[in-house]
Amino acid sequence: MEDIAVAIGEPDADRVAILEDQRRLLAAEADRLAAMVRSLTRAINAEKAGETMNAEEMFEVFGDFDPSEHEAEAEAKWPEVFEQSRQRTAGYGKEQWQAAVAEGEAIAAKLGALLAAGTEPDSLETMDAAEEHRLSIDRWYYPCSSVQHVGLGEMYLADARFRKYWEDRGEGLATYVHDAIVANARRAAGPA
Repeated sequence: MEDIAVAIGEPDADRVAILEDQRRLLAAEADRLAAMVRSLTRAINAEKAGETMNAEEMFEVFGDFDPSEHEAEAEAKWPEVFEQSRQRTAGYGKEQWQAAVAEGEAIAAKLGALLAAGTEPDSLETMDAAEEHRLSIDRWYYPCSSVQHVGLGEMYLADARFRKYWEDRGEGLATYVHDAIVANARRAAGPA
């Protein structure tokens, strides 16, 4: 901060650039501290829940993705769903997590292959894959109705993190999966 005062005092100083640089540094430090708080929260929650996976096993299952980084946001936005998911997954060991993740990845790969093949999102095959996706969520995480699934599909478009997950598996896949989920929900609702 002393550097800022000196730099701003210079006659040719770009004050805005100096302040923006300092803001970036402080934001990075805040992110680092927030990550530490999340790690401690995870450790506390794991101890309280008697979780069976250690950090190394979590990395084996999820790689660089840390589901706990999204806990506070998920709990704030969807408290009932968050609690159902927390209760359902609390006792999962490494094998169950691996099975859940592998199933999700297989469904994502299937949807990606359907998109790549030019299959329409409202085709029977694609709607069936969307239904597999819904049932997988329902089986592993929380009860997922067709209406909830459509809401999740909306998030795949609106939230950059979810969009990235799908787009990393195929260009246009986030929109394709959303459209398939919507078509599947219409099918489940029956004729209007």
